Parts: sequence; C-alpha cells; structure tokens
Amino acid sequence: MLFKKYADLYIYLNSDDWKPSYLDKQKGIIKNYLTHFYNQDINTIKSTDIKIYFKTIELIGNKSKRNILTVLNGIFKLAIEDEAIDKNPLIHFGRLKYKAPKIQPFSADEVNQMIEKSKNYNFNFVYFLAMGFYTVMRTGEILSLKLDEVDLKNKTISKYTESFTKELIKQSKKYQKALKKK
Repeated sequence: MLFKKYADLYIYLNSDDWKPSYLDKQKGIIKNYLTHFYNQDINTIKSTDIKIYFKTIELIGNKSKRNILTVLNGIFKLAIEDEAIDKNPLIHFGRLKYKAPKIQPFSADEVNQMIEKSKNYNFNFVYFLAMGFYTVMRTGEILSLKLDEVDLKNKTISKYTESFTKELIKQSKKYQKALKKK
C-alpha cells in the first residue's frame, strides 16, 4: 500500500482527537515535507531513505525535522497496526540534536539606522524601538506601559518594583562582565 494512503488515514483517524491548530500543523507537515514519499510503497521505505531525504531538506532546523519525524512515526505505527510493515524504519533513526543558532546582535550603527528610518513612519514607533534596543524590556512590557510610568523629560521608566530593579542591575553587571571577556 502507498505511503500517501497511510498519511491520509493518519489524518483521518486522528482528526477528531486533535485541536484544529494541531490538525492543521500535521496536515501542513505532510503536504510540505512528506509528499516525497507519497508514491512509494510503505513497506519499501527504509531508515536510510529517510536519512537521505533529511539531508536534502534545507532551511529548516532540527526542531522542525523532529516535528516531521513525529508525523512519520505516527504514519508508520498505523502501518504496523495494519500489518503492512513489520517494523518502524524510524527505530534506527537517531535522535536529532538541537543546535542553537548563533545570535548576531545588531551593531550600534544598525540600531541607529533602524531608529532613524522609523522616524518616517510614526513617532511612537521611534520610542518603541528605542525602548526595545536600549532597555531590557520585552515587547509586551513596552506595550503595557502607561503614560504616568514614563518620564520623557528625565528619561526614566518607573514601572518596575525594587526587586526587579535589583535583578536588572545584577543582569546588567553579568552582561558587562561577559563583554569584557571578549
């Protein structure tokens, strides 16, 4: 029986149990990544076929590849239940290690360019970007600021408690030490 038949069965049999968002994710993985196997007989797909296919997939990380493996595993388990295959080819497939991407922060010139270009859009956007770049505030924290918590004249933000301020100073010192080591 073809792989596509089991992929369709996998979706059909699980669709009532999954949340709509998860169902869409599973359908998307099959549609975008597993059509490579559609016309293959499911009992001819070997572990090495999957490994070779994974080497050809570019521009996605190991986390996405693990999501693809989850779908493949579900499809192969269904084929095992139907006795279409004897064993799951993913048994011999090693666990993918997560490789954290190296983060390249913006340079001071890039930050200044972005802030300068943002002046063409909306003055509030300039403040938003400046607070994001020059403080450790996250987007949600910036967006939740109230007018009485921001003093533009003295350039201060009084949103945070004393304990948060102490933590902020401690984190800032750690960051400065890390910069000195480089």
